[in-house]
Order: sequence, then structure tokens, then C-alpha cells
Amino acid sequence: HVFNYHIPFDSESYVHRIGRTGRAGNKGEAITLVSPNELRTIKRIEKDVGTQMVSQVIPTRQEVQERKDSDLLSKIANTQIEPAGIDMVKTLQHDLDIVTIAHLLATIVQEEVDVKGKDVIGLNEEEVHKLIERAKNWKGGDRGGNNRGRGRSRNRNRRGGRDRDGRGRNRNHNRDRG
Repeated sequence: HVFNYHIPFDSESYVHRIGRTGRAGNKGEAITLVSPNELRTIKRIEKDVGTQMVSQVIPTRQEVQERKDSDLLSKIANTQIEPAGIDMVKTLQHDLDIVTIAHLLATIVQEEVDVKGKDVIGLNEEEVHKLIERAKNWKGGDRGGNNRGRGRSRNRNRRGGRDRDGRGRNRNHNRDRG
């Protein structure tokens, strides 16, 4: 799998990056975590590439825990009993009853799959769908200007302060060249 935490601006770079999932005869998925500000970029990439990505909401901690618990129960039910497991239980039975052994082992296994972290990350499903619809309807377009100054005053240097002589960018253009 390839996980994208930041989307490259141009479509070609994005396609090159996610192409790593299918190299050397392997299969995989490209998963891109997108902020609301990046939805338009995703829609532009979809249009440029001629494909549609599947949008999903990040599951809640509870949903992840339920999935892991379900997978664990399935694994327990389908696991072949090994001789080492039988020997371990026999050893434990000298000091503990079988129900206590089962509870202790279940507790240890459950600690391994316990999901920690925030309950919710990102937007809920309704909010995501609204943003996707807005991004689908966005036509793009020029916002005007080339944004060369990015909000800086023309008589300021890159650090935001004035030039030493208090003038703008080119201090040398009026000097005598004698």
C-alpha cells in the first residue's frame, strides 16, 4: 500500500507516486488522506487522469475496535490447537482453574488489539459528502493576479522589514556609476 499524507500539486507526480502499488506484479492500494482544502486538488487530478477515487470517512476509534475484536474472535475460532498451547494450559492448571486461565489469556490477547487514541479523527460522513458535492460542482478558474507579493509590501525585504535605506526592492538603480 501507498499512503499519501500530502498531495503533489501536479497530476503526473501523483500518478507516479501511487503507481508504486502495482510495480513488479504486486497489487496494492493507494490511500490518500485529504483535508477539506485539498478536495478540489483531488477532483482536478481525477479529471486529468480520467478516473474516480473512492471517498471514505476515517472510521471512529469504536468502529476500529469493533473490527479488530471481530477479527480476533474469528481468528480464535479458526485457529488450530498446537501441542505447545496444550502444554501451557496443563502447566497453568496446577495453580488455576480453566475458567480463570481462559479469562487471563483473553485479557492478554485483548490488550494486544486494544485501540487507543482519539474517538474521532476528521469530519463525519455527512460533512465529507457535502464537501465532495461542493468540490464536484467547482469549475475552477482564475482568482486573478499572480500573487507575486503574497501580501508583502513592495518596500519590504523577505523577512518583512524595510530595506536598510528605507526604499523598495532595487536600491542600486539610482546610484551613480562613476
